[in-house]
Formats: sequence, C-alpha cells, structure tokens
Amino acid sequence: MKVKVEDIPEKGLEVSFEETSFTPQELGPQVTPGPVAVKASLKLMRRPGLVQAQGEFAASLELVCSRCLKPFARTVTGGLDVVFLPGPQETGDEVELEGEDLDVSFYTDGELDLSGALRDEVTLALPMAPLCREDCRGLCPACGKPRDDGPCTCGKNESDPRWAKLARLKIQ
Repeated sequence: MKVKVEDIPEKGLEVSFEETSFTPQELGPQVTPGPVAVKASLKLMRRPGLVQAQGEFAASLELVCSRCLKPFARTVTGGLDVVFLPGPQETGDEVELEGEDLDVSFYTDGELDLSGALRDEVTLALPMAPLCREDCRGLCPACGKPRDDGPCTCGKNESDPRWAKLARLKIQ
C-alpha cells in the first residue's frame, strides 16, 4: 500500500489494509507456497522532515515444521514502528545509518511504501525454526518416517559402532 506524504493531515492518518501480494519466497524458506494474508492497522504521523508509522499486524500463513517437515497453519503477530525519511536521491545527501537507525525506511517521490516496511517486519517476526508442536519428535534418522506417526519398523536400534567399546565398559 502506498500513501502520499501530502495526504497525511496534521493530526495523523489511520490506515487499515490487507496485503496479499507477498510471496513465500520473499518471507523465507520456512513459509510454504500458498496464499499469504497480512492485515495491518497503522497510524501515520507527519513530523518536520519525517513520517512515523506505528501499529500492529497479523499474518496468516502456512509454515513447515523444522523437525517433522509437515506444513501447519500459524498466525504471526507483531508491532510495527518505522520512521520514514526522504530518500537520499530526493535530498542529494549521503546517508549512513547507525545501529539505532534500524527502524528507518526511505520514501521517494513523496510516497510511502507501507507494504515494504510491513514485509520486513513480518519476515523478522517469523520463527527461524518453526515447530508444529512443542513436543514434535521429528523424523527417524534412519528411515525418515515421522516419529509422531508411531514407531518405525526400520529396525535401526543398534548404537553407533564408534561407541561400541564404551558400551562394554561396566561401572563397578
């Protein structure tokens, strides 16, 4: 969603929108191919030389469990607090961002790109290693069958041969 800076009144502008243009490839490898819907409710405040966007978002998407590799639905929520500054190409200045400037985005042609800032915040809110359940047991390392589906029949119960001498060690 794009908003012109000149359309933001002195008292601010509240916008609510749903973004469906994000692709799973943009958000990360833990997101399965399919529809991604992100709802956002933001308040835009215009200040001298900048625009501040604050609000919340909720993203409904399908993730892949990092243990059992099964897809599962998840709603990811979070807050958004971004300061928009005129882009360097508008002012002609070079911009060097410091550590505290990580919540800064730039706008060009007098237009804010709220979708880009929202995509960045959703990506940061996603878990790096999502789990379908906290007690997910994952896959059998020998045959690859999901352990939550029941015991596997691969017969891989023997220990690693590198540890065989330790198995013969008896504590007295």
